[in-house]
Amino acid sequence: MNARERESLFKTFGISFVSLLLVSVVALLFYHNEQKHLFKEQLLAQMRTFSYALEGEIFDVDFIPPERGERLSVLQVDKDEVYALFLLPNTERRLKVIYPYERYAEGIARQNLKSGLILLAVTAVLLLFSLLFAFYALRPLRGALHLMEEFLRDIIHDLNTPITAITLNTQLLRRRYADAEIERIETSAKTVGSLYKNLEALSRELPLEPEAVALEPFFTQRVAYYRVLYPALTFAVHPTEATVRLNRDAFTRIVDNLLSNACRYNVPGGTVEIAFDAERVVIRDTGVGIADTKRAFERFYRESDRGLGVGLNIVGKLCAQMGIGIELSSEKGAGTMVILTLPG
Repeated sequence: MNARERESLFKTFGISFVSLLLVSVVALLFYHNEQKHLFKEQLLAQMRTFSYALEGEIFDVDFIPPERGERLSVLQVDKDEVYALFLLPNTERRLKVIYPYERYAEGIARQNLKSGLILLAVTAVLLLFSLLFAFYALRPLRGALHLMEEFLRDIIHDLNTPITAITLNTQLLRRRYADAEIERIETSAKTVGSLYKNLEALSRELPLEPEAVALEPFFTQRVAYYRVLYPALTFAVHPTEATVRLNRDAFTRIVDNLLSNACRYNVPGGTVEIAFDAERVVIRDTGVGIADTKRAFERFYRESDRGLGVGLNIVGKLCAQMGIGIELSSEKGAGTMVILTLPG
């Protein structure tokens, strides 16, 4: 289950569970209050029956004179006693029937415990139901995602052969003819090839066997490629002779995606600055910047209509696999800086 599926599962589960639990709690509160009211009514009925015959062991009695504002045949609950007043026949005096407060508190406590146990049982049932509902609701999404992944794998497989053929044939043509048109075709083929490799890295895990990579010729080659694609930009490179051990293809994916973003989202006449040594790589641009850097590495996150929103996601994924630390800082309208901390 990928991150999108987990997010959909948790959201569906959370919404259904919280909604059902709120409705259940409201219904249980009405039930609890009704049960407490019924308990009090039953106790008052027992007191009224006792007031007729004065037979029973659980009640005490007292005779009191009439007072203004008193309520008859109503259960009264004070801090230390529970009682009700009844009118004695043929007299003005009142009969006070007293019920032990401890027994009354025990009865209320039993009702509270009963309601609490019902709430626990209902919560457990709702948890199970919401989880089953979330998995059931997720099935169409998982099916659609699986279909998209299969389609993506088929597209990647079908793209490999024509891209390789175009690249090889343009290289052969360049040996025979030194035309600018052929160079542009070759550059376009390499661009499509770069997109193909991004899709390949996105769709499946690739083996990342480390090898020795000399950084100065590596960056010289990558910058030369982007100089052809973006002749209006200025590339400032601060080379250092250094060799590191990492997977060349994966590192090319990382650098190409970062340089591609630095060029694509730059301003006219902008600058892309690259500095590197054996410990880190710094790529800084004067582009439009990123508004929400926290979401920059999310798959399909975009802040403009350009691009697929997968480049930085692939960068983060490959950096994690290769043990490369990555820091991204950006200011909207002022540019972006990415620092790669290379493994030792």
